[in-house]
Amino acid sequence: MYYESNNELCHFGIKGMKWGVRRYQNKDGSLTGAGKRRYDYEDSGAKGNTKKRNLLQRRHDKLVEHYKSKGYGDNAAEIAAKRRLKAELVVGGVATVAVAAIATKAAIRIGQDYCDKTIKSGKVIQNIGSNEKATFKDAPFYAAINKHDKKSYGALYPNEKKAMQQQIGGADTIFNNKIKITKDVKRASVNNARNIFYNKMEKDPEFRKGVLDTMKNTNYYDDSVRDYIANGKRSKKLYDRFNQALATPEMQKAGIHKQFYSALQKEGYNAILDINDTRYSGYKEIAKSPTIFFGDDKWEKVISMKLDDEKIVKDAKNYLYKDYVPKYIAKHMSISVGARAAFTTIKNKRIIEKYLDEHPNTELSEKEILKIAKKKHRK
Repeated sequence: MYYESNNELCHFGIKGMKWGVRRYQNKDGSLTGAGKRRYDYEDSGAKGNTKKRNLLQRRHDKLVEHYKSKGYGDNAAEIAAKRRLKAELVVGGVATVAVAAIATKAAIRIGQDYCDKTIKSGKVIQNIGSNEKATFKDAPFYAAINKHDKKSYGALYPNEKKAMQQQIGGADTIFNNKIKITKDVKRASVNNARNIFYNKMEKDPEFRKGVLDTMKNTNYYDDSVRDYIANGKRSKKLYDRFNQALATPEMQKAGIHKQFYSALQKEGYNAILDINDTRYSGYKEIAKSPTIFFGDDKWEKVISMKLDDEKIVKDAKNYLYKDYVPKYIAKHMSISVGARAAFTTIKNKRIIEKYLDEHPNTELSEKEILKIAKKKHRK
């Protein structure tokens, strides 16, 4: 989420505001009279002089309800609301644009990480591939489940898929498959999928050996794999790498993916989030909720359209130059100044807080503390 007004970036701040001095507050942290009125702390004067909830509490409650309406569970909604509210309070008026963008992205990540998602019966999903007869059993079965992703992948992926097929000498005919879900499909949250992965790694020695040996032969063999081999410690990064490797020929040949999908199915899942396209590949700036389906075929074909070469190239160019590029430029131009200010503000605040913890009796000003920290960083 971001806000823009033609070519202007608006900064809403308080002239002369300094670190540690908040508007509507006394030096001891208590609210001034104006602050009490601002944050609705004044007694209502009726019904036992009960205090109204202040603006921050109401804002918190509103955010919780907002995230719940998006399908977040109670815990995930609470986490997302607190992170959003914290971002708003820390950055304040320095970067309204940046707060919205950062907090929204963080909230989406929280939802994906902690909330299972049910893809309802009747939902039409889209698969782009070289097989017009592909099924969920032809795992991994990648699909777009929302309007945004259908448009993005529908325009860009056919061109990429065609090039991939030509590179390996496969059939270069590309299809846009529209499929209707006939039974509810439950997609595991990243956290739940990760736990199932590690539980199987720890309880099934053959699976563990197969995963680690196979990943050594892929492009996803890195320190996270080596660290797990050395100490068996769980990490988010290793699951990410495993998720990315699911579609590799090495993983397919070894049948590792099917063993993992089987473990997920036993827990009631028939889908997981595509980690690669949401967090690592070039699609991370575009994709919102790309999904990998597997297991039972809970769908029926709506239509399968063969895409001709001319349309594939044309659609890709049109999307890039008429849709993606203008939005990307507008987004980053509007956010860049505010985001830099926001991140600098947060970083400086942490530096000052750390220094004060270590030197409680210091008489240095915040400006002097930052100057010292800057000199140390240069060394």
